[in-house]
Amino acid sequence: MDSNIDNSPFKNSTWLSARTKKFCSATVLYQAGIHKRSGHSAYWLLQLFLALRFSNSDVYRFQGEDNPLPERSAFYEFLAQKRYNWERLVFTVARQIIAFFSQLTTARGDRVLILDDSSYKRNRSKKVELLGRHHDHNDNTFYKGFRMLTLAWSDGHSLVPL
Repeated sequence: MDSNIDNSPFKNSTWLSARTKKFCSATVLYQAGIHKRSGHSAYWLLQLFLALRFSNSDVYRFQGEDNPLPERSAFYEFLAQKRYNWERLVFTVARQIIAFFSQLTTARGDRVLILDDSSYKRNRSKKVELLGRHHDHNDNTFYKGFRMLTLAWSDGHSLVPL
């Protein structure tokens, strides 16, 4: 993390900074097409975004203080860029984490891919983007909501969402 934000609640996040450097370096971001031409660097914005998430904080708390934090619009624009290949970033980071976990387990251990199709019910919602009507095969009922398709890797001890 940048040393200018030592007075913020994520001053004890050296573990997060070390993991970000190890698994999600600036090179990995650049390979996924995530780079900025001006303003704060994409790597610093991602580190700051992760630190805010892990410290249960948000950008609004630090607005107007003497911190070199970017405006909240910088985060929105960073996350909304369509040219950034977020899927490639997630898979590259997941591949590195899986390789790290594979060193910790035996070679003969079972490794599996888990595919989960879950329902996310929003029956009381009316005007939610991409809200649909789905059939729940377990209850044999219809509901308003979403279907979540999740892929994860596991070795029996660890779980890495893909």
